[in-house]
Amino acid sequence: MKTYTCLVAEDEPLAQKQMQAYINNHADLNLLKICSNGLDALKFLEQTSVDIVFFDIQMPQLSGMELAKLARKMDLKFKLVFTTAYSEFAVESYKVEASDYLLKPFSQDDFDQCISRLKHTFNTNSKAITELNNQDIEWNTEYIFVKSNYQMRKIALKDILYFEGLKDYIQIFMKNEKHPILILTSFKKIIEKLPTQHFMRVHRSYIVNLNSVEKVEKSRIIFGDRYLPVSESNKDKFFQFLQKNTL
Repeated sequence: MKTYTCLVAEDEPLAQKQMQAYINNHADLNLLKICSNGLDALKFLEQTSVDIVFFDIQMPQLSGMELAKLARKMDLKFKLVFTTAYSEFAVESYKVEASDYLLKPFSQDDFDQCISRLKHTFNTNSKAITELNNQDIEWNTEYIFVKSNYQMRKIALKDILYFEGLKDYIQIFMKNEKHPILILTSFKKIIEKLPTQHFMRVHRSYIVNLNSVEKVEKSRIIFGDRYLPVSESNKDKFFQFLQKNTL
């Protein structure tokens, strides 16, 4: 059985114990060290080869973002997972080539899913990744391949709820997934490729899967606790779709 070495950089004692417990539940993970500040973590990484680093973004002496940038400049090789209580750091983690992020508070199941994704990246054939490296999205009539966290992931179109634009990035919100998938691409590219009979742009920041729309309130589409506005320029088209499918 292949084992993966791990480092945890976390300044909160309770969070340290939690991470240790989560890691110990995986027989193929080997926790080498827990560091309470960023500088100690960087010094350890300079001297020791580590497969996976779990790093709290907001750390004393050296932040997670600073460590990530320094590690890349020093050509230190490891999979970086940010742990943070702030979802807005998702875009920043992508920019510094983080492999994944865990949003606090996270459960053992959230951690297990993260580990599963990481193992997939370790086991992915490097040649296949190289061939797809210059493609953000590969399209099919039933699914798409998206490049996220430096791996290619297959997503069934029917499982997509909606797309949300964030400047140069797009978040894909999925059924039965806690966190959105973050990709670097443009709305223009997505709109050109998506099947128009199933997907519609309802706002400058949102494209929805029409098959996933279950609740509409006035000029808002409801997905769980999220309310997506339908803009004035898209109202006619969207409400024509509703009228066509209303008894």
